[in-house]
Amino acid sequence: LSREALALADAIGNPVLTWHANLFAAHRAEELGDVDALAAHVDSLFGIAHQVGQPLMMSTAWRERCAAAMIAGRLDESLEAASKAFEYGTAAGVDDSFDVFGAQWGTISLMRGGTDALTAIDMIGPVAAANPAVPGYRAGLAAGLASTGQLERATEILSQDIDTNFCAYRLGPQWTTGMHYCAESISLLGLPEPAEVLIE
Repeated sequence: LSREALALADAIGNPVLTWHANLFAAHRAEELGDVDALAAHVDSLFGIAHQVGQPLMMSTAWRERCAAAMIAGRLDESLEAASKAFEYGTAAGVDDSFDVFGAQWGTISLMRGGTDALTAIDMIGPVAAANPAVPGYRAGLAAGLASTGQLERATEILSQDIDTNFCAYRLGPQWTTGMHYCAESISLLGLPEPAEVLIE
């Protein structure tokens, strides 16, 4: 479907449509963990954003570069991209720029582990509380809590997802990260039934 969208957008010749088609394709590559395809689509996002000169497009392109670097394990590059996304997002008046930056910074800290996991809790906690409809934030917070031995709080955070068999996690840019952190938390919590749901 993403290939068809790209082909149609290219045929129409509208750069904005092509940009959105590449964004859709980038999200699909994130879901699949296809690092090479993701990098190619992110490059296309930047090329068109420079051409159109739209700050919102540039902010989104930096968000995607942050995700791409994160998936590839390049955490310093990912943090730099998150900072750029925040900079352009703020200039474009994007309401959730600070929340997304906090979540990205927290996720990077969580990936680094050790004492950085405590930073992750501090960064993701307020974001998760302010955005209960975004399950990916909740998953990151639970993973941070579980990895630092705060098992009761992690269980409390994930309770609604466990009760609903994780149905709030839809395919999209946060799905891969969200499922990873749910699985990591459930493993640390030693809960076999939710683990079976995640495996399915």
